Amino acid sequence: MNNFRPETFLQFLKTTKPIWFLKIIWVFAFVFLTLLFFWTYKTDLNSFWGYFIFIIVGLTIQAGFIYWNTYRMFHLGRQAFLDLNNEDLQIISDVPVIVKGFDLFSKRSFFNVDISQPIYDFEQADIIFSKESIILLGKSNQFGTTTFASPVEVVTSKSKTTIANAKLVNWSDTGNKLQIEIRDSNYDKPIKIEFKSNYEEIKLWLTRVLQ
Repeated sequence: MNNFRPETFLQFLKTTKPIWFLKIIWVFAFVFLTLLFFWTYKTDLNSFWGYFIFIIVGLTIQAGFIYWNTYRMFHLGRQAFLDLNNEDLQIISDVPVIVKGFDLFSKRSFFNVDISQPIYDFEQADIIFSKESIILLGKSNQFGTTTFASPVEVVTSKSKTTIANAKLVNWSDTGNKLQIEIRDSNYDKPIKIEFKSNYEEIKLWLTRVLQ
């Protein structure tokens, strides 16, 4: 079993739709260049080509930077998978979740912009179960595009991967709602994650590791 998120950067580019705000930027750039062309084609077309080259190069660099950082967050999920690959793993995909209590302003350092530090702003998660921890790989769907959050290993004792980790401090099961509470050392406040499906698999893991 070695095929979890195996894509290279170029394969990732081919299979990932443009990020929604890049679409907006590209539309504005196209409109601007169209208006500029009609403004300059009879008088100073060289100015148009200068702007055209500048904008196209700028958009290419911007898109490359954004996609590369998105791929890095995506690929951290594979790194976690490989860190645990000597174990008997179970993976479930696209589990809908509700994140409660996340406050970006409770982050302890805004000067650390390491993308490996997770931001808990997602509505789905792929989950990797290991013997002593679970990996949450957050995802969101925005305007037809899937975006990826940096993964986090939820642990009960010692971390087993090289990715970011958070401590499982509590969990609750009310019959129609399964929720865990975690504490990430990067944030001042605890975070609660409610799972909207796959209750049995998640509850089985919780009862096993906390027995």
